[in-house]
Amino acid sequence: MKRKLLLLCIVLLHVGYVPPAYCYNYTSVSDSATGGSRHYFAPLVEIAAINSSVWAFDRYVLKQDYANISAQSIRNNLQRGFMWDNDKLSTNMFFHPYNGGLFYSAARSANLGYGTSVLYTLCGSLMWEIALENEPPSINDLMATTIGGAAMGEVMMRLSDWLITNRHQSTVANISAFLLSPTSWVNRHLYPKQIITPPLSINIKANNTTAFTPAGNQFLFSLSADARYGNFFVTANTKPFDAFQSTLTVALYSKPIIKEFLTVGSLYSKEVNEYEHGNMVLGVYQHFDYFDSRAIGDEVPYMLAAPTAASVGICMSRETENITTTASIYMKAIALGAVQSDHYNNIDRSYNMGQGVGSQIILSANYRNKATADIALYQYVMYTFHGFDGEEQDMRLHNLYLDAPGNISTANMLIIKAEVKYFLSKNIFLSANANYFFRHTQYKYFPIITKNIFEVSLGIGAAF
Repeated sequence: MKRKLLLLCIVLLHVGYVPPAYCYNYTSVSDSATGGSRHYFAPLVEIAAINSSVWAFDRYVLKQDYANISAQSIRNNLQRGFMWDNDKLSTNMFFHPYNGGLFYSAARSANLGYGTSVLYTLCGSLMWEIALENEPPSINDLMATTIGGAAMGEVMMRLSDWLITNRHQSTVANISAFLLSPTSWVNRHLYPKQIITPPLSINIKANNTTAFTPAGNQFLFSLSADARYGNFFVTANTKPFDAFQSTLTVALYSKPIIKEFLTVGSLYSKEVNEYEHGNMVLGVYQHFDYFDSRAIGDEVPYMLAAPTAASVGICMSRETENITTTASIYMKAIALGAVQSDHYNNIDRSYNMGQGVGSQIILSANYRNKATADIALYQYVMYTFHGFDGEEQDMRLHNLYLDAPGNISTANMLIIKAEVKYFLSKNIFLSANANYFFRHTQYKYFPIITKNIFEVSLGIGAAF
């Protein structure tokens, strides 16, 4: 499935993040519906309608060969079974999960639970992979669409509900809510219900970035949007995504490119220690990490995605008269990930896929809501267990049926992001960012490759 749903990027620029001190002091409450019966059949109809509409657009408007389906193509797909496909990183690791998010929110907004909605997402992905393409069904698409779709769908649904609930159902709010999550917007009108939403902190920022690469300095302009929903540092996050933070950065290169998409959502958390001026919360979290270096060039090291990750984490906060500080530490398991390859280049894919582990540390400090300092560390170890040696890959390169996660390898990735903000007023701020990207990949059949780059950004933004 080769289509680019850039609409999501444009819409998410409506939401964002402000300094942590703005969103600590409240009692969190789940935003799940009060009352309301479960609807099991309607989401199946909606999912089938989504898939059929996308297929019709691909077949009759885009006239894509892969949309020429028949009973024979379905039989062929069932006989061949699932393979690893060779689509772009953005297609496999972002837009497929976005499609899955539509499936997921169709079920979730019909008052079905988190786990049940994931099963509906799986059904929607199976329908597409087996019946609506004549290419071999993809195991990586099935995983990314289902699990990554749950993270995206929950975020889109809750942001859509927040807009309608807290913006007095204005025309702009309704349009934005529909664009964010069409299926949940429709179901909200089909099944009216009362929804209580936690606070949402929002931010929009324009960045001017200089990247110091091996090929020379590269300059680019980007827009970023961050959303902090609920509170990670309270005890009432007992339902999936009662609290989440989501960040999207779009580089305005020759054409818009999604540079980063990061989401962490609380699945369940519990207070383990309360002390003077702060507390400590232990929980289970779902993650969606996506970094794409195409905006800067082909020689940079940080094309990476982990749309199917979960962690055990601990979140700590402390608030005094002048300074509020927070620390979050997560230990991740990655069921499906992707990392840039120096050797695998088949059709549209230049990355290896596999499984891995990782960690994430986020430290924040806020001084009287006038200045903030944040530093985040992301560390990954990605394993590609199956693949080809050099000769085998050369013989089968550019083959649609090349069934391989990539080159057998172990990739270590380190990303450090630091940001300082100074508020000119309550809503307007200046920012300075420094980002460091490092990759060390050890291949079984190729030499070890080590790459790193450094980025510096200056920006101006608005916080609400």
